[in-house]
Amino acid sequence: TTSIIHTASPLSYSLTTWSTTVSIATSGALSILNSALNHARPQLQSFVLTSSFAACNDPSAALPKTFTENDWNEWAEAKAQSADFESMDDLAKAKVLYPASKTAAEKAVWKWKDERRVSFSQAVSS
Repeated sequence: TTSIIHTASPLSYSLTTWSTTVSIATSGALSILNSALNHARPQLQSFVLTSSFAACNDPSAALPKTFTENDWNEWAEAKAQSADFESMDDLAKAKVLYPASKTAAEKAVWKWKDERRVSFSQAVSS
């Protein structure tokens, strides 16, 4: 079996902008998928993205809650793009941007798959 497992995502408390986290996580995942599509077929059988609970967690959800593949961390993406984001300290920004990056990258991977006919399977592990 020939597979690609993508495990990388920017994670550092010094990364405090959309472009250093969300954009890089998303473009990195899509770059690997496009490379696989253009260079690894037909021997590629599967692509796996390691995601995170951060991609589906909703800090405002009433607990207890069972999270499923239908849940997204809309809160982090919205907060990272909100007007008050710039006034947050760097640690708070990083704590918002990491889940926003995991959410955006995972959404982009599923959208990519939906838009193409590929012969390999695709899975995301959180």
